[in-house]
Amino acid sequence: MTEVIHESSSRRRYFRLTAPIRVTYNGKEYLTENWSLGGFKIHEIDFVPEKDAVLEFTLGIPFQDYVLSAGQCARVVMYNPEEKSLACEFIEMNIRTSEMLKYFSDCLISGEMASIDHIIRHIDIPVTPPPMVDTRPRQDQPFKVKLARVMMLLFYLLLGAGIITYALTTVYSHVFRVHVDTAVVSILREEVVSPVNGVIERVYLPAGGIFSKGQPLLEIKNREMLKMRERAEMELERAKKNLAFEQSNLSALEKKIALYKNITAARISSLSHKVTGLTKELELAEKDYKRQFGLADVNAISRSKAEQAESTMVELKRTLESTQEDLNIQRHTMEALNNGLFFSGIKVEQNRDDLVSRIKAVATEVKLKETELESIKRNYSHEIIRAPFDGKLLRVVKSEGNLIKAGEPVLFIEKNGKLEIVAFLTQREVSRVSDREEAVVYVPSEERHYKAKVMSIDRTSGFENPGDVDFRWRSSSDRSAVVKLELIDSAQKDHGLRPGLPVMVNFKSSTSDNSVGRFIRKYILREDIDI
Repeated sequence: MTEVIHESSSRRRYFRLTAPIRVTYNGKEYLTENWSLGGFKIHEIDFVPEKDAVLEFTLGIPFQDYVLSAGQCARVVMYNPEEKSLACEFIEMNIRTSEMLKYFSDCLISGEMASIDHIIRHIDIPVTPPPMVDTRPRQDQPFKVKLARVMMLLFYLLLGAGIITYALTTVYSHVFRVHVDTAVVSILREEVVSPVNGVIERVYLPAGGIFSKGQPLLEIKNREMLKMRERAEMELERAKKNLAFEQSNLSALEKKIALYKNITAARISSLSHKVTGLTKELELAEKDYKRQFGLADVNAISRSKAEQAESTMVELKRTLESTQEDLNIQRHTMEALNNGLFFSGIKVEQNRDDLVSRIKAVATEVKLKETELESIKRNYSHEIIRAPFDGKLLRVVKSEGNLIKAGEPVLFIEKNGKLEIVAFLTQREVSRVSDREEAVVYVPSEERHYKAKVMSIDRTSGFENPGDVDFRWRSSSDRSAVVKLELIDSAQKDHGLRPGLPVMVNFKSSTSDNSVGRFIRKYILREDIDI
């Protein structure tokens, strides 16, 4: 069975009409079930077409007593063998056939034509011409009708006067005044940010509290500074212990050196006496050696006795030399002890100068640690945030015990002082506002008007790019200019305005930048300006 695709009504391009037209194929004529400018559907056909086959048909439109015919090709879109119905789509339709179908389609849809007995007929509407002359008898109008007409005339006169007044007022306000809706009541407000990372230890004032300049507002416990302080205290304590240890080593070394000096001095004294005794013995042995060899030469004694005397002399020399070497060693030892060196046998165990140098280095380190700790303590006092001016605490962002990061806002404060009106204008509007000019401030919430004076005009505020030295581009419709106004003293009494209240400002226009305004000012108000 041929696949049927149902399209939604939103996808149909033409209206489907049920007024039948005649379709002839292979000499047999069929009446359409419906048709449109895109195709047609017929039923009870006696042939089986192939899908997407292109067939040649003859279209016949029965109109009045005529039949308008045209040849047309169409492609098979759907064939239902059960109902023997066929749906085709027109292809390659010429302009004449298209215009003919469109004409009859529009007439059938608009109701100008209708299908009667399978023939399209034109619907004739009879028209009766109205009389050209009023033949009705004239009657006098009642008093109520006349009064109503007079009242209606007065109403339209008053309405016209009101419209003219409104138009003139609008023209005046646009030409000679500058009306700005983007304004707000302002006062100096600042956000206080945390200088360090830490924990909020204490909030001294609640929201709405009044403070004076220098009064503490918030205390932040800086964990990093606390860790640095504890670390510095531990390092200072360690350095002090090292200093005490080195000083105790020096004291012990001094005691050892003093003890070994006494021992060495005793050894030097003993060895000196021994050297003196050995020197005398050696002199006597040399004399005995010479005497023995003299006697031996004359054969008074035997040669062996002379050699024994020689052996005794040699032994005494060796002993004297050894004793003198020991004496020299002890003297060198005494000299080293006097220089602060401590020997253990032939090895230097400790050096007093090295200990003194280490003690000086450790003492210097202690002083540095003390200075560092004092610096940390001084910086630790900066964690108490104090008020920069007299004012009021508006809001506390985080309560006590919460973590806070450096640069994160913690408080919002408001400075005591006069209220001001901040208006945001376009560059075109601000060009018509002059400094020190009076203006009218309207507060919609209170439905009150106040007099104010322009105090400052900043035309470049909107072009500044925060965090960058370059300026940013703004379009002519952006409100990139800021005008600040101050309420006149007489208007500030009991005004009751609050910061953040939206207001409207009406400025006096110093110049008019439109052709209508310049025309009015030159030719009507007779001002000396250039058009």
